[in-house]
Amino acid sequence: MVMDEPSTATEDGAAEEAADSSPEDTADSTAGSGGVRHIRRSARLNFRATAAEALQIHRAAATLEQSTNDFLVESATARAQQVLADRRWFMLGDDSWEQFMGLLDAPVGDMPRIRALLASDSVFEH
Repeated sequence: MVMDEPSTATEDGAAEEAADSSPEDTADSTAGSGGVRHIRRSARLNFRATAAEALQIHRAAATLEQSTNDFLVESATARAQQVLADRRWFMLGDDSWEQFMGLLDAPVGDMPRIRALLASDSVFEH
């Protein structure tokens, strides 16, 4: 079953579909000097921070020898992946719910490798 990605609302209220990446973001990926990958990013995000927060972000980026932009994109992307991976609550329409429950209730197929693994001695029992 394929589930739709959530929509996000922009400041003017228009809905915008979430996407992992676009061809524009990855098409110009090249290895620059020293093997560093340069990715042309096309989406623009704006945010506000206190002077202390900005200083801390700049110091952290400098410590890792990264641009502030790269540091922020990597940090925010890692956090976004955590948040999305930890989702435990989601809503489904009636048809999708019935399909989901059908998949959960369906008998499990034969898994010989799992059966063999469970039949073997545990590494903790040696």
